[in-house]
Amino acid sequence: MELETTDMKHQTTAQRTLEEVLRCIADEKISVIRVYGMGGIGKTTLMENVNNHFAFHNLILT
Repeated sequence: MELETTDMKHQTTAQRTLEEVLRCIADEKISVIRVYGMGGIGKTTLMENVNNHFAFHNLILT
């Protein structure tokens, strides 16, 4: 299920962080990914975008 969230395409730092999280998820050697920081810096938005990435790719594969 895709979540409504802010698009991160034009936010270069956020986009790089998203790509790094996706690389970590794909790495079989990494079993835990921690996302932490001060309130309001985009942790929830980041994880919503991760969710939507997989929801989108799951739609294409099914």
